[in-house]
Amino acid sequence: MSRRHPAWDAVGVGTVVVPTVVLAPLMTQAPWADDQLNVYAFGGVYLDRPWEVPVDAFRAVPYFLNLGNFRPLGRTYEWAQNVAVFALSDVFGIPVNVGLRLAALVTAIVLTGCAVLFAAYATGRTRPLRTAPPVPVALLPFAVGGGLVAAGPVSTTVLFSGLYFMTSSLVLAVAAWACATVGLPRLSLLRGTLAVLAGAAIAAFNEMACLAIPLCVVAVGLRARLVFAVRLRNMLRDSGVRFVLLLCAGFLPVIVPVRMAIAETCSRGDCYEGSAVSLPGAAAAVPDRLISWLPPLMWQWATAGTRGWLAAPVTALAAAALLVVAGLLLRALPALPSLDARQTLTLAGVSATVLALAAGIASLNVWMQQAAAAGQYGVGWRDSALTTVGGSALVVAAATALPRARRLTAAVTLIALSGVTVVSAAANSAYHQRSATERVPYLHNRIAQEIADVDPTADGDHRRCALRTRLLSVKNPLDTQRIDQTLDAATAQAAGRRFCTRAPNWPGPLPLYRDATA
Repeated sequence: MSRRHPAWDAVGVGTVVVPTVVLAPLMTQAPWADDQLNVYAFGGVYLDRPWEVPVDAFRAVPYFLNLGNFRPLGRTYEWAQNVAVFALSDVFGIPVNVGLRLAALVTAIVLTGCAVLFAAYATGRTRPLRTAPPVPVALLPFAVGGGLVAAGPVSTTVLFSGLYFMTSSLVLAVAAWACATVGLPRLSLLRGTLAVLAGAAIAAFNEMACLAIPLCVVAVGLRARLVFAVRLRNMLRDSGVRFVLLLCAGFLPVIVPVRMAIAETCSRGDCYEGSAVSLPGAAAAVPDRLISWLPPLMWQWATAGTRGWLAAPVTALAAAALLVVAGLLLRALPALPSLDARQTLTLAGVSATVLALAAGIASLNVWMQQAAAAGQYGVGWRDSALTTVGGSALVVAAATALPRARRLTAAVTLIALSGVTVVSAAANSAYHQRSATERVPYLHNRIAQEIADVDPTADGDHRRCALRTRLLSVKNPLDTQRIDQTLDAATAQAAGRRFCTRAPNWPGPLPLYRDATA
C-alpha cells in the first residue's frame, strides 16, 4: 500500500488553516434571510426524528415544483444541516449563529480540499497523493481562501454558506472522480453503476450541482487528450469517457422532465425568482459574473461605509497565522515539480470552464442581471464559491506557466496570494462589525443566545417577549404566526416551554416553508 507523499502535509495544513483564518472574523455573524428561522423550525421539528428529513423533503417536491424549484437532495442536505446546527445549540449550548458559521467553515475547508484534488487529478499522470503536488496545486489553498469574502448579504460566504460551499465541493469532487477514471484499463460494473446513480443524484441536488456534468465532459476530454495524449479516434474507448456517458445516462432522465415542468410553471409567471431562468438579460450579465470573484471587487462590498478597516487588529493576527503556513509551503516549493505545457494548458482549461459555467448560470438569474445593469461588480451570489475556485486557479496556472525562474515566480505568487488572503480576512471583519450594528442581525443574535440557554424564570420570559416584540416590528405582519410557531418549536425542544408566554398560542402544525412568491 503506497503512502502519501510528505509534501502533501504542507498543502493539507494550508487547506485547513487558510479558510479558517479568512472566515474566523465571521464566526459570530448573525444569520440572514431564510437562515434566520429555518434552523429553529427544522431543528425544533426534526431533532427527535432526523430520519424523516429525506422523506419529507421528497414529499415536498410537488409543492416546490409549483414554485419552479426541485432540489430534493439539496433540500435534504440543507434541512439536515439545520438539524445538526440546532443540535449543537440544544446539547452544547452553542448559539445557532455560531453553529451556522461552524458549518460554513467546515464546508469551506471541504471546498478548498476538493479544489486541490480536482486540480491534481485533472493534471496528474499518476495518482496524485503518491507523488509530490505540483506547484500550482500547492498554491491553491491560498488562492481559494483569498476569495472567501463576505461580498454582500447574499454572497455564499454569508447566506446559505454550508449549502452552496458543499454544492460547489460536490461539483469539483465529481469532476475529480471522473478525471481519476481516465486511462483505467476497464470501468468496473460497480463504478459504472455508481456513475449512473451519481448522475441522478446531481440532477436532484440543485441547479449549481448540475454544473458537474458539463465540467466532467470538459475535464475528462482535456485530461485524456492533453495529459494522456489519447488519440481522438480512441476517445470513446477510454474509461473516463464511458464514465461521463454513464453520468449523463443517470442525469438526463431526471433533469429533462423536471426542467420541462419548471419551464411550464415559469411560463405562467409562477416561478420563485431565485430559481427562474431569464434569458433576455443573460448575455449582458455574463461579464459582470466573470470578474465578480476578484477579491478587490468583493472587498468594496464587504467594507462599504467602514473606515480604517485594514488597520484593524485582525489584519495582524491573520498575517501572523498565515505567515506560519506560508513559511511551511515556501520551504517545500523548491522540491515541488512544475507542470509541463500540456498539464498547464489542462489546468487553465478546466479552471476557465469552472469559471465560465458558474458565471453563466448566475447570469441567467434576474437578480444578478439587475446587479449587472446597475454596475454592481463584485457582489456575491450562489456562484461565488465556484467562480472563486475557477478564477483563482486560472490565475495560478497563468502565473506559474512562465518557462523561466519558475521557483522565483512561485514564491512571489505565494507571497502575493498570502497578502490577498490577509486583506480578505480584514474585509470580513469589517463586514461583521458593520452588520452587527444593524437592528435585525442584533435581534437574531440575541434570540440565538436566549434559545441556546433558555432562562425558565419570569425575567427570562420577559426578555424573550421583548425580543419577540422588537423582531415582529421589523417583519412582515403576515409572518407573525410562522415566527411565533418557529420560536415556540425551538424552545419547546430545548427546554419544554414556549418562547414567549404572552404570544398567541397559534393552532395547527408549524409551516416549515412558506410561499416564496409572496
